[in-house]
Amino acid sequence: YTNVCVARCNFCAFYRPVGSTDGYVLGFDEIFRKIDETMAVGGNQLLLQGGHNPDLPIEWYEDLLHHIKEHHPIHVHGFSASEVEMMSRVSKLPFDEVLRQLRQAGPDLLQRRAECLRQRGRSERAASSAPVTDPIAIALERMPKVLASDWYSMLVIVEM
Repeated sequence: YTNVCVARCNFCAFYRPVGSTDGYVLGFDEIFRKIDETMAVGGNQLLLQGGHNPDLPIEWYEDLLHHIKEHHPIHVHGFSASEVEMMSRVSKLPFDEVLRQLRQAGPDLLQRRAECLRQRGRSERAASSAPVTDPIAIALERMPKVLASDWYSMLVIVEM
């Protein structure tokens, strides 16, 4: 849905910095067209994962989710913990409140992702001056306090 991202992870070839001419946010109509194309070939799940875009408030995500759930019978698996953290910062709402609002808006599953990296890897991962919250703390400590365990998946990446 967007490739605009302030995290600037070194391994990501997808992101574009804010203001880049190659940066984009897909319009809802384009997202809906892509969902229809997916369903036409038998797809039944949508993964919503994008950049950490400082121009997208929580209302943008809520509107998108409401429209998807209203018009498309598809399972929505959306947003990493770090995306939710960015939504919290942009919207100036507590992390827990953003999770509650997203849950109410309608994704069927939220990705609870923890990246277990050596300190060197963590430092190299994000070159941005934007604050990057510890993904392990988000995924393992904060999310379970707010979410029912049947509403998120877990992916752990370990760098050896």
